[in-house]
Amino acid sequence: IQVCNALKAARPERIGAYLILAQTYLKQEELSTAKEILRSGVEHSDEILLKVNLAIVLNRLNEYKEADEWFKKAQASEPSIANAKFWFYHAKNAFELGQKIESIEYYEKCIQVKPDHKAALNNLANLYQKRENLTKAESYYKRIIEHYPQEGMAYSNLASLYERAKKADLAVKFYHKALEVDRSLSIVYYNLGQLYANEKRDHQKALEGYSEGIKYGDATYQKGIRF
Repeated sequence: IQVCNALKAARPERIGAYLILAQTYLKQEELSTAKEILRSGVEHSDEILLKVNLAIVLNRLNEYKEADEWFKKAQASEPSIANAKFWFYHAKNAFELGQKIESIEYYEKCIQVKPDHKAALNNLANLYQKRENLTKAESYYKRIIEHYPQEGMAYSNLASLYERAKKADLAVKFYHKALEVDRSLSIVYYNLGQLYANEKRDHQKALEGYSEGIKYGDATYQKGIRF
């Protein structure tokens, strides 16, 4: 850190020193210090990496409006920026500002750069599901499963989507697939219990689901409450 500080003082245009210093403080979760280092960096250089990192740090500090300004400045510097982390945080920031359409656009740019970005795929699926575009949501949940076949919650999320679409048999199928991957997913047992109780009117299977889930869940789940 002392060497980087000395280099930064002697050659303020050297962006490497700002980036190394900022990353050092980020690893220590000293976000505010990293922010000030990067802010100093953008005063001395037009380098896009400084803008990108400053925008991401501001987002992590919940300073969404200023983060948005720096995301846009970085994007203006390089419209075709191929940085999955940039687009992911840009999307998260847009969501926090209520810019849902832009958030979807940025998450899609993220997965263009990194097709197996699990969090971006999951957030896209959730956003499309909330917009009642179940076909799109389904496609993104399936892509998560394609890239991460051992991700139990991906099967569970897809099952919930089918349940919402009134496709009870498919929902049951994918809830069971989730449990094949991870039998400790307590919420899946309860979702199955709710499905059997409310849609299929099979109270015996509903009770079996609730009972099995109690082994893994907490007291709240014993009532079969759906979250």
